[in-house]
Amino acid sequence: MTPPAASPPRPDVPGRSTHGRGVAVVLLLIALVAQVLFLLGGLIGLSLSGATGLGFGVFLFVAIGAGWVLLWLVAAIVRDRVPPNRASFAVVVPIVDVLIVMLVATGSAFSGSCSERELATLDEIAQYPGTSPAFGYEPGSGSCAASLEMEASPDDVLQHYRTELERDDWTVSITTVPSESAGEPVTTKELTASRGGDTFTIALESSSGHTSAAIRIDAD
Repeated sequence: MTPPAASPPRPDVPGRSTHGRGVAVVLLLIALVAQVLFLLGGLIGLSLSGATGLGFGVFLFVAIGAGWVLLWLVAAIVRDRVPPNRASFAVVVPIVDVLIVMLVATGSAFSGSCSERELATLDEIAQYPGTSPAFGYEPGSGSCAASLEMEASPDDVLQHYRTELERDDWTVSITTVPSESAGEPVTTKELTASRGGDTFTIALESSSGHTSAAIRIDAD
């Protein structure tokens, strides 16, 4: 009895080279390791730059998602469920990473902004004469902040803001912290004011008649 002839290979299922599958898996594993390192480095960088919670969330979602795609491709190729040439999809991952880096560098995705209420509150407070502070979002504190350099005594500056704030029913307190910088006496004073859920602070550092000020406001 003649044994039945072997069925010819189906034309719609191409043969898959074991060697090609191995090369694809190795390349994907290298890309996966690089993605993990990118994720860790990105988290450290965002922490140091004071990124917002939204920034962390977007970064984790995109970076982990890209890593998950790589891991899925590795598993699918090992199980012979996906042709090795599909590993070329991994090229999308570094493109995504570059986009994330660009967004982080420009701050367009992760930076916040001063709220309308904060800006409106600042409009109510007359700034020290001769100054025009440019307020912007400060990622580290999550506040709307500005810095000033003035040739004025800290007492004059604090008295100006105290008068303006108390006139608008803010509760004001002032603290003084003597310190030294490079062996030179430095006076640090801070005014803190609150009204409802809003907080206004101005910290001044004075040395040799020159005063530096950092102003922050948080409005709910």
